[in-house]
Amino acid sequence: MRRGTTPTIVVTVDGDITQMDIYLTFKCGRRELTKTGGDLDVSTEARDQATWTRIEAKLTQADTLGMQAGQKCEVQVRACSGEGTAIATTIGSLPVDRILKDGVIGAA
Repeated sequence: MRRGTTPTIVVTVDGDITQMDIYLTFKCGRRELTKTGGDLDVSTEARDQATWTRIEAKLTQADTLGMQAGQKCEVQVRACSGEGTAIATTIGSLPVDRILKDGVIGAA
């Protein structure tokens, strides 16, 4: 992932969690960013005779500018059902690459 860009991050989770409240959290150094609800595009897909949940989040320039270049950005999905059952995925990581021109560019 490169600072100042607008990447779409895709995470897949084993099982159907589409009826749960889903939180996709990024932690880069001290900065923590969570996408949930309308910030996520959530769907299911069949793979290897199993159901997986596909979670997509589009990050903004401001989101990625808040991340420090040269660090690993940790990523995790947590979800909770209406009955209080909570799950968490293993923490993954993405490298954060630098840019030369800092700040938001283009149309705001």
